[in-house]
Amino acid sequence: MDENTELNVGDDVVAVAGARGTIVDVNEMSNGEASYGVVDVNGAIRYYTAAGVKRFQQP
Repeated sequence: MDENTELNVGDDVVAVAGARGTIVDVNEMSNGEASYGVVDVNGAIRYYTAAGVKRFQQP
């Protein structure tokens, strides 16, 4: 799902499984890849790599 765009805190995204949420945390993993903490509508936070999320665009 990587669109080669940088994602930042506050961006609305859609995860691979279809879950929608907002990025609340960005970290660098030991391999240098970024991980994004995404909070969903239930308040749960899950972490994804750039390949696992894309920016949400309303129709």
